This record gives sequence, C-alpha cells and structure tokens, in this order.
Amino acid sequence: MIALRFLCPAAWLYVGNIDEVPMSRETTAIYLIRHGETVWNVERRIQGWGDSPLTALGRQQALDLGSQLADVPCQAIYASTSQRAIDTAHAVRGQRDAPLALWPELRELGFGPWEGQSSAELEQRDTDRFHAFWNTPLEYTLEGAETLDALHLRVQRSIGLICAQHPGQTVFVVTHTVFIKMALLIHEGRSLGQLWDPPYIHPASYRVITCDQGFGQTFRLR
Repeated sequence: MIALRFLCPAAWLYVGNIDEVPMSRETTAIYLIRHGETVWNVERRIQGWGDSPLTALGRQQALDLGSQLADVPCQAIYASTSQRAIDTAHAVRGQRDAPLALWPELRELGFGPWEGQSSAELEQRDTDRFHAFWNTPLEYTLEGAETLDALHLRVQRSIGLICAQHPGQTVFVVTHTVFIKMALLIHEGRSLGQLWDPPYIHPASYRVITCDQGFGQTFRLR
C-alpha cells in the first residue's frame, strides 16, 4: 500500500497496487518544481534525505514562484516530505484550495554517508566517486546510499501514479534537483549517462511535463 498524507483536507489516502491504477488517455500536466535555496545550498553541502532550512532568499524565491504561477489552474499539489520542499509548497500554494499531499517517494536521491558533507571536502577525500557522480553517473556507486537505478524506478513509479490519479488535470510536484533531472531523463528517453545534460535546475524553478497514458506512460516535453 502507498500512503499519501494530505494536508487539505487533513486525511490519509491509501492507494493499492500502483499497477492496478486505471490508465487514462487524458493529458495530465505536471509542474516539476525545485525547492528554494537552502542553508546547505549556500554552504555547498550535500542534502539528499537530510535537510536544511530555506534561507531568506529561498523563502522569497518560493513566494515569487507562487506569484508567477498564480494564474495556472492547479487541482493538486504534491511535495516531498523534506521540510525545504514542504515550505516551498506552502509558499507556491498561496491562497489556492488545492489539496497538498506529502509523499516520501518525492524525496531527493539518498546520499547516505555524504549527507551534510561539504562538496569541496568530498571532492578531496572521495575524489573518484565524487567525480563519477557528476561526470560518469553509470560508474557511480556509494555504499549506504540510494542507487541511481533505485531513484530511476522511484521517479518512474511516482510520476506514473500521479499521472494516473489526475487524468486531464494540472498538478504541482515540489521536489529536488536529482529527482527532477531523473524525471526529465526518463521523459526524454535518455540514458543514465546523460543525467546531467542541460537544463540546470535552479532553486524555485520548474519544468513542465505531460503524460496521457497513466502508469508506464511515455513522457514527452511540452
């Protein structure tokens, strides 16, 4: 069973086997939104499943994005359970009455022992793995961390479920850099080795994808 925590209305929605969700031909638009700037972003520390608060700039970025998207009709908002994503989602939601659901499946790639560590220090101390992650993702492995293959599956399943749950609707998904990069990779049919191809995902920025075949659908950019 998959549990989604809805903040409005306050309830838990339980969904059965994801593969049993009916397929739909109605097009769903998903806005993939990155959270605003955080303290660890400024300090260039790895976040992953760890967390750090939004900076003052990050909070303003989220509010500005909410204003930018104010006229976009939105029927539901999903956010990672990381506080930086939750705070961004609340700012983007603004005065909308769309339900906000918190879902751990939307978290960032788990970096295990790297979380909270300085990128500069990791580059010096764990040079080969650090360079593999950023330059040759197919060669990246890190004991105690989530694999990129596992993230690929998590992204495909979670985006597929959201598409199937919201046929013909517009949905905001507030999440993280590597999650968004993986969604775009799947969506464009690229290989894992091309994970870091452009675009760069700036704080409080978004990309739009559409899908119309429910779970297991073929993604395409709009």
